[in-house]
Amino acid sequence: MRLTTRIKAEREALEKPYLFATIDGRQEKCGNFRAEPPGLFRGRGEHPKKGTLKHRLRPEDITLNLSKDAPVPIPNIPGKWRAVQHDNTVTWLATWKENVNKQIKYVFLSAASTWKGQSDRSKFEKARDLIVS
Repeated sequence: MRLTTRIKAEREALEKPYLFATIDGRQEKCGNFRAEPPGLFRGRGEHPKKGTLKHRLRPEDITLNLSKDAPVPIPNIPGKWRAVQHDNTVTWLATWKENVNKQIKYVFLSAASTWKGQSDRSKFEKARDLIVS
């Protein structure tokens, strides 16, 4: 087995528990579940915070949004989640605040998931109705 193939297989094995979420009994693919690695912030162009150190994201920084009966996943590094909440009025699965720009980041379902597709389809149907009338 080539080195790159083996590395890819190992990475896929590590990511497998985080690829899908079960919603209403269906497996839905998660979107952007990977966080940016620590390092120097580059920004785009002449960003005023260029060169600022991005910290490593720890479980203590992350809030999960799960159903009440869902098992709480074990973090892949030592630590406990910042919080676990059960809010079915939002569409995000996890959230954290990044340290450079103090922006709140979210993990959502993939754009290809059926749940997101239903929402998009209803928006297009509403727009179609508005155009026709």
